[in-house]
Amino acid sequence: MAEHQELAADLGIGVYFCDPRSPWQRGSNENTNRLLRQYLAKGADLRRFTAADLDDIAHRINARPRRVLDWATSAELFLPHLGGPPAVVHPRLEQVPMTGQPSMDLSALDRR
Repeated sequence: MAEHQELAADLGIGVYFCDPRSPWQRGSNENTNRLLRQYLAKGADLRRFTAADLDDIAHRINARPRRVLDWATSAELFLPHLGGPPAVVHPRLEQVPMTGQPSMDLSALDRR
């Protein structure tokens, strides 16, 4: 990561790097990749998607209740630290059952 020493000094935090070929050292990253695969196939050409499509996917992942957060969303817990209003669940997400299946209709995106 470029300028990691400056970032660590400015924020007063440590910066750590995982060893190559050690996915168990980056569990959060691997979990996020698993969530992204529900919407985007591995190796998908992101040029096929608009910024709005990708923003919608990011919002869906950030607005997803997580067991590790006692069923809160990451947005609900993070946004108050930015001094903003509490997170509001995206209206389309309220209608989507959390079954572990893809919750976004990507059929329109696949035709691009």
